[in-house]
Amino acid sequence: MNALPILKTAESLAEIARTWGEMEPEARHRRAAMAARDWDGEALVSLALGYLRLYSNRQLSKSTATKYRTCILGLVRWASGRAVSLLRPPVDFGRLWVLELEERKSSPSTVRVYLASAKGLFAALRWVNATEARPFERIQARPETTLPEDKRPPYGVSEVLRMKMAAEGPQELVVLLLAAVGGLRREEVRALEWADINLGSRELIVRKGKGGKCRRVRMAPELLRGLGLWQESCPWESVVGPISSRTVANTVQRLAGRAGVEWKGYHALRHTAGDLVYAATGSLRAVQRFLGHSRLETAVRYTHKLPELDRAIDAGFLTRRA
Repeated sequence: MNALPILKTAESLAEIARTWGEMEPEARHRRAAMAARDWDGEALVSLALGYLRLYSNRQLSKSTATKYRTCILGLVRWASGRAVSLLRPPVDFGRLWVLELEERKSSPSTVRVYLASAKGLFAALRWVNATEARPFERIQARPETTLPEDKRPPYGVSEVLRMKMAAEGPQELVVLLLAAVGGLRREEVRALEWADINLGSRELIVRKGKGGKCRRVRMAPELLRGLGLWQESCPWESVVGPISSRTVANTVQRLAGRAGVEWKGYHALRHTAGDLVYAATGSLRAVQRFLGHSRLETAVRYTHKLPELDRAIDAGFLTRRA
């Protein structure tokens, strides 16, 4: 039996999908049924990712695929430890899995990712006619008890400035500024090339955004200067060099450590960028466009400070009517 391709890069997702899609239906059924029977986690991950890459309405990113892999492996281990059949799961299988996740203190947002991956896995098993089970249908995570915009506090401007001062060379500085001022995700930073940057027009193009979307980003003066300095000595076609997205995040973490700034994660820098855009414009549409969100409501999560609210409160509500 030929080995299944595994998840390595975004391109390997297409290889996984092609492998499953080109199998004869009977062979595909046998392979998937055997994997489910034997609780073969990696094979089931491959099946689910292949199916989602072929049939999902939204493009599956490497980042999302990696999260789904972790979630599916966790589900399979849990089922295996209880000798629960994945082909004929009990009626409360899905709810028991959610209960298990909640007892592990998983947040509602984490539970939602686990549910999405589980639904994808069983959709794939139904696709190959290995089961008719829908154990996660109509199951949802509990509502958040914390407002989304309060869950991930951004770095303050003073913290970013301290991290900027701690940068040892233009490469580290550019990584920081692309996140805090440009609002780029770490995978977008990793994939950015000099051919995507026009210093004259002050624009950069994100060609490999979330969901495969492309967007243009207007560059603030700080980012423009940082890129100009780095371009003079950068030896690579890619802006930050041949590094992984994890290394991008680690670079920022080192800066925070040197600067004595609490590490809040890389993504908090995108929240900083959202805050800065909203403070300057007062427009959620501007935040949505700048950060590349597909939905306006997502932009709300990236606006932690409401300067117009502060101004209204400071002016007094009753005094203006006296």
